[in-house]
Amino acid sequence: MIQITAKRNQHIDELEVKGHAGSDEYGRDLVCAIVSGIVTGLANALYEMAHEEDIILDEGYAHIKLHHPSSATDIIMNTAIIQLKTCFHIFQNLSLLCGQLTHILTPYDCIQIHDRLSESG
Repeated sequence: MIQITAKRNQHIDELEVKGHAGSDEYGRDLVCAIVSGIVTGLANALYEMAHEEDIILDEGYAHIKLHHPSSATDIIMNTAIIQLKTCFHIFQNLSLLCGQLTHILTPYDCIQIHDRLSESG
């Protein structure tokens, strides 16, 4: 399962993505490929456009911590979150349309998305 957690105070300041979808064998997993593409694009956009560098991209794990969150980084982060939610819904619809694939493509087994307010401390 891929777990995606976004944390926010005034702005989205952190995103963590971890796990594997397990919807196919390694190297053929479309869900993982889509999520990896979205998260890598997000990391590149934040680095290039907002000069954010606290980014970890590894196999099955990504962590982005923004040190200068702003309305501009919110647009970038929200775009990626919408893309990830779209991926979730696409595979949900596929699982409903292709009953025989439900055990492979059920989004609740592949992807969980959490949006949390950061706790002040």
